[in-house]
Amino acid sequence: MHRMPTPRWGRAALVLLLVGGTVGPLLDGLHTFSGATWYAAPQLLRSVWWCPPLFAGAALAIGLGRLVTEKLLGVPLEDPGALKASLSMISFVAGYVLSGFLPASEEAKAAILLFWAGLVFVRLDPSRGAALGALGAGAGGWVVEHTLVGQGLFFHRETLLDGIPLWLPPLYFLAALAIGHLARLLA
Repeated sequence: MHRMPTPRWGRAALVLLLVGGTVGPLLDGLHTFSGATWYAAPQLLRSVWWCPPLFAGAALAIGLGRLVTEKLLGVPLEDPGALKASLSMISFVAGYVLSGFLPASEEAKAAILLFWAGLVFVRLDPSRGAALGALGAGAGGWVVEHTLVGQGLFFHRETLLDGIPLWLPPLYFLAALAIGHLARLLA
């Protein structure tokens, strides 16, 4: 009888924490240096000490959230392959660049990022796990950022979604696809 290998979730969790804690703040820098966001009391490079742990936790929650969701749905764990994982990560980084530097209205950025996220979803991972992960990340990301804004720790230039930009949930959709692929690749 052939047994399926046990998922390597511990290794995946460690890599997600490391990637989130390093790449996340670098991407956040695209927003702070473009003026799309700012911290109330920036310390080094327009950032704050709690930025790396925040992004590490976000990557862990999004990545392992995808694995748990698919396990609950009975979806077999499949390696998406390095190409899909890379393309989804490139798409996420492109979304960050667009949300920070595109000279367009908040509504236009939101529409472009929503279209972009939909295209990435359809082309790279049109699964229930990806859809649920994207919706969860979009909602969870809004809650976290809304809380930070409400506490006066962090601010957005564009604020049509109760202090948060309309383009933020679609950016989190892209994050969920990229980080979900990375988690599946690692596990």
